[in-house]
Amino acid sequence: MLFYCSITPPAGNSGRQKVLSMNAKYEIEKELLYNKRIHLSPFFIGILCTFFMISCIHSDNMDDSKIDDFSAVYFGKQLDKIEMQKVALYVDNSTCIANAMNDGSKFYNDMVAVLTSDNIGEYYSIKGKDIIPEKGDKYQLLKSVSEINYADIKTAAERIANGNCEGILLTDGEYYQPTISGSNPNNPWMETAIVKWLSRGHEIFVFSELYPERYKGKTYNKKRFYFIFTDTKFQGNIYDFIVSTVSLKSHPLIGQYRLTANHYTLLTEGNNNSSTPNENFMCSPTHCNGWSEVQIWNQLTWKDIYNYIACATKDDGTTLPDGEAVLSLVLDRNSGGSCFRISDVDVRICNISEEYQNFCMMMDSGQKPSQIALNNPISVIYQDNFIKLDKNEFNNHGRLDVYFDVNNFDPSFLNTKDGNLLKLDFVVSGYNNNFKDKSQAEEMFIFPAINKPGEMNTSLVASIRNALGNPNVKNLMKDQVIYSVYIFSGKNNM
Repeated sequence: MLFYCSITPPAGNSGRQKVLSMNAKYEIEKELLYNKRIHLSPFFIGILCTFFMISCIHSDNMDDSKIDDFSAVYFGKQLDKIEMQKVALYVDNSTCIANAMNDGSKFYNDMVAVLTSDNIGEYYSIKGKDIIPEKGDKYQLLKSVSEINYADIKTAAERIANGNCEGILLTDGEYYQPTISGSNPNNPWMETAIVKWLSRGHEIFVFSELYPERYKGKTYNKKRFYFIFTDTKFQGNIYDFIVSTVSLKSHPLIGQYRLTANHYTLLTEGNNNSSTPNENFMCSPTHCNGWSEVQIWNQLTWKDIYNYIACATKDDGTTLPDGEAVLSLVLDRNSGGSCFRISDVDVRICNISEEYQNFCMMMDSGQKPSQIALNNPISVIYQDNFIKLDKNEFNNHGRLDVYFDVNNFDPSFLNTKDGNLLKLDFVVSGYNNNFKDKSQAEEMFIFPAINKPGEMNTSLVASIRNALGNPNVKNLMKDQVIYSVYIFSGKNNM
């Protein structure tokens, strides 16, 4: 009696039917069966077929059960943890806040629901040079705000940036000091705070709202700023609460800007936030966490992969120049923040089979992942002449289509006897400073210097411009891995 295991994948882009014969087979000698008088019932035959099909699919020894631990300790984003739902609120006791509830600001009054919620853990009044922690009803505290000159909003912003929780700063952005420099209309007073918070890997959302203010008999169109120091990588963050509480679409005149250097967003089909593998792999991404995923390619041998994907043909039988895409995903090129735009991406691949196998053995012996990584550092070597990215597709549509480099294909690094674990990385290789290149972004942060008629206060513009040019911030973009795909595949039989 002879059992065969075969898998028929769906037709590819060429429309041809592909039948892959797997090497799983099992023969029971008829003579043995007769001599032992073994009777194979249909139920028993079904069990055997299931067993051999599983064996043919998972033909290699590596499994993905420890990949999350491995990825976290060796390649994970080292997140600077901040506490959620304990927001520190700093309120500038200036005219812009004192009159907010009474000047017809629907946006401010909608924001009061956020500012008085249980998410606010601490309330600070900025009264001149003093920053005073307040107790009591937050709504009454907001209603009782009155003008006190020379608010030290610079220190308030820096306290948030150096703290261990999210923060909100309500202010008119005017850092006025009782010195010869007066209102400091060009002084980048907020630069230090922005650099600190962004270099820690977090983000700042800013809402800007026009409001009228009387000064020495004249009315000026000033701006009320809501600086939200947060991090949307963490669940329960205050920005998500704002979006769920305040209908931003109902306030089209409110400006919004995002400052960050390392938050990337994939535009994917469905809700799993992952790439789309070539259908011939017959796999769906797993272990998806927003910055990496796992794909299992063990259903195909490397010879099959090369023949059916790298050497794929058109409907008329002619060979596609680059074959079919191995996998695809779409990147939001502006998701590094409104301040940066990704202009170029490279794709790189390395074999980490031995490193992962050693890690698994040490975990099985009872060692903790963090201790393993500390005592056994690894370094990866990226392989040339194996894969490439369709740059035209990325430049035109932001799509990341990965192909085998068929003209220079070198699979020699697939050299692990128990199968190969590959790590495919998408890496930022070029980016633009959107804030510097777009004047409309700067317009959101400019307002009249009311004590110097005819001049504009550009202190916030200078703060942001300087901060984004700081190496501690802009270098977060350079050569950073946007997304990784861990690929479990079979032995090299090419």
